[in-house]
Amino acid sequence: MRWCAYGAFSSHTRLHGSSSYRVPWNYDTENDASASKALAKFIDAKHRLSPYIYAAAIEAHETGVPVQRHTMLEFPTDRNTYHLDQQFMLGPSLLIAPVFTTDDRATQYYVPSGKWTSFWDPSKVAQGPLWIEEKVAYDDLPVLVRDNSVLLVGKSGLGRPDWDYSDGLEARVYELSEGASVEAVVPGGKGTQKAAKLRAERKEGKVIVKVVEGSLRGWSATLFAQGSSSHLSTVTAGEDGVSFTL
Repeated sequence: MRWCAYGAFSSHTRLHGSSSYRVPWNYDTENDASASKALAKFIDAKHRLSPYIYAAAIEAHETGVPVQRHTMLEFPTDRNTYHLDQQFMLGPSLLIAPVFTTDDRATQYYVPSGKWTSFWDPSKVAQGPLWIEEKVAYDDLPVLVRDNSVLLVGKSGLGRPDWDYSDGLEARVYELSEGASVEAVVPGGKGTQKAAKLRAERKEGKVIVKVVEGSLRGWSATLFAQGSSSHLSTVTAGEDGVSFTL
């Protein structure tokens, strides 16, 4: 299952074996379907993240920067990242730390400078730079979202990666700094086609998220701010986008 978690948060995901049928449900029993449930959790997350990953693929095509990239590429002045070989960045905003230990042993990973929010539990925020050592459950994986990021996600239970990204999209804005302006591309689903572009700006304690190119239907925005789920709110977008006051 550790390899399934790693694979689900890689640029390409596939279950296969060279001479045997290797799938998580082969490890389930009549009274324990934990392997299948864990895989379903990770694959659902990847389906939800499809527009973000697709946008990273467009970036890779246009600039040569890989979708799945060494941490050093995003933090070239942080010498601690130069020799990290057990973690990586998926696109510019997600830090992935695959677990290579058994459940009863702790794993370690490095968090560069900034505020990093857990993808699974937004109440957990790490202030880098620091090393984290923790035991990670069988059905979990450290996935941290970088501050000043706009993460594009879909609804849970999509069941496929190639859904209509311009309909029902959620723009998650993470720990936006005062004066910051961040953009995110919404892929059109065909080659390098772009359906829209979103921009999130913070000025004088107000965060505004709006479409600046193209168009979206039924989208919403969620603000992750001040390192606490009590400051989290989701708002359906109107004609002028979404506005949050901190």
